[in-house]
Amino acid sequence: GLLFFILLLKNGSWYLRVFYAILTVIFIYAAMMVKFHGVILLLFIGFFIIIYLPYYYTSLKRVIIPYMLIAASVISVLAFDYFITQKFASDMINRALHLIFYATASRSSNPLYMIGIYSLRQFTLGAWHFVLWIPAAVYMFSFAKSRFRKNTREESAVALFALITFLMVFAGGARVYYHYFMTSYPFLCLIAAAALTSSDNSLVKKIKNSFAIALLIPGLFFFSWNVKDIYIKYFNQNLFYNEPKALFWFRAIAVSSMDDYLLPNGAYVNAVNYIRDNTKPSDTIFVWGDGPHLYYFSDRRIAIHHVWPKGGAIKIEQLYRENRPESSAEAAIMESGLIKKIEERKAELFIDTSPKGLHRGITKFGNFAKYPYDVPPLMRKYLNEHYKLEAVVDDYKIYRRVK
Repeated sequence: GLLFFILLLKNGSWYLRVFYAILTVIFIYAAMMVKFHGVILLLFIGFFIIIYLPYYYTSLKRVIIPYMLIAASVISVLAFDYFITQKFASDMINRALHLIFYATASRSSNPLYMIGIYSLRQFTLGAWHFVLWIPAAVYMFSFAKSRFRKNTREESAVALFALITFLMVFAGGARVYYHYFMTSYPFLCLIAAAALTSSDNSLVKKIKNSFAIALLIPGLFFFSWNVKDIYIKYFNQNLFYNEPKALFWFRAIAVSSMDDYLLPNGAYVNAVNYIRDNTKPSDTIFVWGDGPHLYYFSDRRIAIHHVWPKGGAIKIEQLYRENRPESSAEAAIMESGLIKKIEERKAELFIDTSPKGLHRGITKFGNFAKYPYDVPPLMRKYLNEHYKLEAVVDDYKIYRRVK
């Protein structure tokens, strides 16, 4: 959607502008249907048109007062509605707080931890994709030096969106997952290409002169890595379950992989096998706790809207712990929503991971981080009425739906 918006800025003919405007709107709508990324996309475009373009054509001094007046007006309207008319502001604030909680709940609040995780991620990406990151960094430095303006609107838009999408990496709290960086990659590729073709920086010139080798090194390495994974997964799984410490640390340092991505960990492989052996591929299952490993490796449909329900579990636990009528009522509403999904999708199995936990996945750095939240009261009542305990495997309680 942003790329079509940039093409809209670039093209002079009215019919192409209309065409790209329509495509931009379509992609905004499509993104909204997938998640809340469509809202973010719309905010990006709104920010560029309302805030950035006036700054681009004039100066910060000329637009700062109108910006402050607009901000003060918006805040005043929200405050007036929140305290007096009570029509929309409260709902908007609650939605914003919900999105913030969804993005950052159950993350470490230690800034040093976040810095450490980010440094590891950035080092790994920068080392393997240096052909991208070094030219992009040089370009971004020149963009900042020129007061965030380039020669054309479209080039400025590319650079600005590259910067904003990169900063969004930190929006998820201390996780800083690798796939958070992927949103910025299309724009990073564009500005890196611009730097490679126009920059006088000596390091960028060296990368340009050895461009083929710079691409071949990571390409051949990861091709070999994937061939190795195919061999282990399909022909010699013993290498996974008896991985030497040297190989684990090479994997941890070279590709920053410390979790299970290839096969289920030995600590829960029996539970995965039990689910696969005692359900049909068309069956749905529900995992109470943070159970993406069980969903993924069992290859069964999920009886919930996504595989990471821990945010809801944490919120429910917090609300009950407050022990107020209002908080308990809100927790009950959240529980009812989960129960409704389970009932709609007729989950064949209900797996309770709370006795052992899958909260932070499994790594060789330690045992399971115990998932601290038991099945809450309404869900426990529903579980007792509609399911029967069938087995306890790997310390997980597996219940089957009563027909």
